[in-house]
Amino acid sequence: PVYNARIAQATLDDNGFQLVKHRWDHVDYYDEEQLLQTYYPEVCALIKRVTGAKKVLAFDHNIRTSAVASWMNKSAEGPVPKQIKKGNAVQSPATVVHNDYTMTSAPLRLQLLSQPPKANDTLAKVLGQTPLIAPEESSELMKGRWAMVNLWRNISEHPVQDMPLAMCDSSTISNDDLITFEVRYTDRTGENYFAKHSDAHRWNYFPQATRDEAILLKVWDSHGAAFSGQTADPSPAHAVPATFSLHSAFVDPTAAADCPKRESI
Repeated sequence: PVYNARIAQATLDDNGFQLVKHRWDHVDYYDEEQLLQTYYPEVCALIKRVTGAKKVLAFDHNIRTSAVASWMNKSAEGPVPKQIKKGNAVQSPATVVHNDYTMTSAPLRLQLLSQPPKANDTLAKVLGQTPLIAPEESSELMKGRWAMVNLWRNISEHPVQDMPLAMCDSSTISNDDLITFEVRYTDRTGENYFAKHSDAHRWNYFPQATRDEAILLKVWDSHGAAFSGQTADPSPAHAVPATFSLHSAFVDPTAAADCPKRESI
């Protein structure tokens, strides 16, 4: 089953995900320039406010809609309604259970952000050859607590019914459930975690998510308890329960047959 997370009090540090209200003057989410110049700073400010982080940097995004057909979404019909102006292609929702980083790829991604952007990096067009993080700052960051957090948002005027996002409570994930999956880009190699099925997993979602809500989804925390003592970061004195939350889009059987297609960032 997938439980209604609106009746729970899930938090980033305890469960790996959290819902926050976020009303603001929305941009055109299909315009890359508006995303980089206006939405990125807004996202950083929101995450900084919620988490209490000293510094927040945004470096990537994906626009997804269930109108796009793929091997993960074979039910889509018709043309894609919109394209991203001066940006990457609109993608299909990811319907495979995964986490965006592993104990290897998370610190590696942080290190790569202290190098000149690669061809595949979203910020290459903005930063040129200037690293997002100064190299000397990166080494200092690695000594303390750092985290990677996705901000998932419905970008449609309609509440999400079709293929919403499901999140697995981090407290129900065992390291033995995880399978490392290599992701090869043209200029770098990353890793994701896939997962074996487990009856212990507790799945959650936020029904009818609106565009004035934001789902914060932790995809790595250097002070998470799951890999404490197994990474370059030694066992922290103040470890938090949630290292990350497995997640996936799913078909909600309660959704109306003619409901609008999901659109999200």
